[in-house]
Amino acid sequence: MDMQLIGAGLKVSAFGLGGVFAVLILFYCATKIMLMFARKSAKKEE
Repeated sequence: MDMQLIGAGLKVSAFGLGGVFAVLILFYCATKIMLMFARKSAKKEE
């Protein structure tokens, strides 16, 4: 096994995991924002 190949593989897996966590954080923030707007509109209707 070539050390350069192992380093490239680790770099690709780090980018992959980073992308997955970025999407999860984006999804979490989008859900929080939608809940905030839903609560505001529910208060207006009361």
